[in-house]
Amino acid sequence: MKSRQHLLQQVQWVMILASLTALPALAQERVAQLTKVTAEVSITRAEDQRVEQAVQVGSRIRGGSVFGGDLVATGAGASATLVFSDDTRVDLAENTRLAVEEVDLSELVAAGRSDKPIGRRIKLLAGDIYSEIAENPAIATEFETPSGVAAGKGTRIALSVSRDLG
Repeated sequence: MKSRQHLLQQVQWVMILASLTALPALAQERVAQLTKVTAEVSITRAEDQRVEQAVQVGSRIRGGSVFGGDLVATGAGASATLVFSDDTRVDLAENTRLAVEEVDLSELVAAGRSDKPIGRRIKLLAGDIYSEIAENPAIATEFETPSGVAAGKGTRIALSVSRDLG
């Protein structure tokens, strides 16, 4: 009887530990979605550096969800369109690499140091992008390149980086 009770306790602990290790994956939210890909487009996952190919299957993209910190890359002759929840679009040309982050700025808003509760940073490491930035009062969108940082809302921007910072 005692060994059975001990076994049940061990099983309970294993289940608790398994559920705790699953929490980070549940907490991670998608920040953007690839809506169009041609040729070779890959996403390197920030959490484990796993590389996934994004593949167009009809009107959907298999493996096209982009999470904070992920690196999106297009190969030679490839292109991709990345769309965010506020309909901001980023078109990636061939041989482009960029990383995307969204951060919670609510503490800065509470302290009076920001008027936008969400910060989005698109870090262009190499290649060319064209973006249509939605006018959204809740999201501050920034583009980082080796030369500096540009921010915008309700506008279009084209950026090019000739060397890989990667």
